Amino acid sequence: MKANPLEKKRILIEASKLSEHTNDGCKRYVIELLKGLKRLELQWQNKWEIDIYVEGRTFPLKDISPTQFPFKPFEDSKAVVTSLKKNTILSAFKLKTGTFLKKTLSSASYNRLVNYKHQQYHLRKRTENRIRDVLKKTYFQVKGIGASQHNYDLIHLPLPVHFGFPYSKKTQFLTTIHDFTHLLFPEFHLPINIYHTEKGIQYALKRNSSWIAISRSTKDDLIKYCKVSPD
Repeated sequence: MKANPLEKKRILIEASKLSEHTNDGCKRYVIELLKGLKRLELQWQNKWEIDIYVEGRTFPLKDISPTQFPFKPFEDSKAVVTSLKKNTILSAFKLKTGTFLKKTLSSASYNRLVNYKHQQYHLRKRTENRIRDVLKKTYFQVKGIGASQHNYDLIHLPLPVHFGFPYSKKTQFLTTIHDFTHLLFPEFHLPINIYHTEKGIQYALKRNSSWIAISRSTKDDLIKYCKVSPD
């Protein structure tokens, strides 16, 4: 059966960056992309049906006012203030404790304690993320079976790290790649960030994704490291 040319194309933009309280270039990229699409809404609303995906929930882009950007669907201002206060108190306590231990213990003992703490942290994070990966993959596979609401024509990943959706096998993918610093400068990344970035890129390659490179340098690295066709 041929697709109806008059039927709207369904597009999903992964936008979990919007739920983060920190600001970086990738979050700004998502915000400006959505704001740009909102300005062009009259041109696309009869052709496309665009949803944004934020932490497990989808929101129609047409229902979001431009004044709401940066869009934070789960934000409770009181809860955020309370959380920030708790984090500030906890950080101050950790700093004082660390200073006390550094003055009290010998350099060798203090360094062993710090190294042990880092090892335990990375072990816990690796375990948590492996479990999360398995649960996410299982959930999306089960959720996606026969679920028409997840049958998008195109899914856009503005950041490879945020991968994994319920989708039909016909779904096309588009991935924005910002840089390859996780390979070129791994000393500036946490091991868990390197792991998820690389896994997201491999996921996009497996899905035969199309690509947007934000610079000529990134495009050259994409072609070099991922063997992606220049066009």
